[in-house]
Amino acid sequence: MTKWYADNSRYKSGFECPWRRLVGYHANTTGYSPHIQPSSISTGLLLHEGLEQLMLRAQKGPVDRQSVNNSIAGPALGPPQILDAPLTKLGAAELTGLLHAYARGVLPWLLENYDIVSTEEEFSLDVGDDIIWMARPDCVVRSKTTGLPSIVEFKTTAAKADRMAAIYTNSMQTIMNSYAVSQKYGQPCESAQIHLLQLGTEQWPTAITHAYYRPGNPPYTAEDWQPTGRGPSGQWLGKLYRRVAVHEHRPTDEWVWAMPESALSNLVPVVPNSIDPKVQGLRVMQALDSIRSNENWWRTQLAKVDWDKDTGGQLSASFPRTFACTQYNRECQFYSYCFDPDNYNITLGRPPIGFQTRIPHHPQEGELDL
Repeated sequence: MTKWYADNSRYKSGFECPWRRLVGYHANTTGYSPHIQPSSISTGLLLHEGLEQLMLRAQKGPVDRQSVNNSIAGPALGPPQILDAPLTKLGAAELTGLLHAYARGVLPWLLENYDIVSTEEEFSLDVGDDIIWMARPDCVVRSKTTGLPSIVEFKTTAAKADRMAAIYTNSMQTIMNSYAVSQKYGQPCESAQIHLLQLGTEQWPTAITHAYYRPGNPPYTAEDWQPTGRGPSGQWLGKLYRRVAVHEHRPTDEWVWAMPESALSNLVPVVPNSIDPKVQGLRVMQALDSIRSNENWWRTQLAKVDWDKDTGGQLSASFPRTFACTQYNRECQFYSYCFDPDNYNITLGRPPIGFQTRIPHHPQEGELDL
């Protein structure tokens, strides 16, 4: 039997909307992706790229403000042409500020207690039935106290941190990433750490981008900055302070490194969930059963498809749309394609207008042979 490759993204996508997985991962072998990524998606991707560079630097030792700026100067702010709109100055300031907040608020604790083993390392797991599961934890660390490995997953969120951490702690991605690490190192994975980076919204920006500023009055008073509308002792700041966009008055990185440490905990919270070996064993068994059942269904259904003859109308009967078109306040990347009447009966043997052949996210997919 030919090897069949699967990962968390397509597994999850298939449950959300089979049609989305069909077009995004399987059409004409590798699937299609938009020529231009929505900026709402790219913001998270760019932040992950910056974190990857930052963790690679941290593997060599402590990082400082300049180290973070060097990480940002590389891929972190990315080529603007991949976005549907270039990053605004405010968006770039938020990306910059969050990377600095993580370097200042989390990395010292992480490096004190753990050694960084790997960053964005690829793992391949044979889960049975010639199905290869491709896993890539954001980071693997090893405890200096117990010597056991843990996985670190970076997640951006504009929702409450505790709710998002609970979602990812019991996710297929976390279960399989921790399983992959335990299989490689022959040791139980001690914890699955969810490192959250708190994004702001237009109505409720965070202290990274907006702070309370009181202009100075030399020589009587110096200017003052506060992350919230209350001072260190809890009192309201008063009318002399006004809320301003930080980047319009001072460098964002300077503000983050001057910000009170107490303010950082809400912006880059860490949820270090310990893993019970008994519970983890049950979760892995359930996950493997689900993966094999799900992926065998997809393999069987796709074997019947003739990409150059079967029309969208025919394929949608076997791979139905769920109309789960909006997630996290953004539309699915195939929304415009799905609801264009002219596309309904075309085949998927070539990219739809505005789309291109997807570049595999995992290098193992280069071996794909359907």
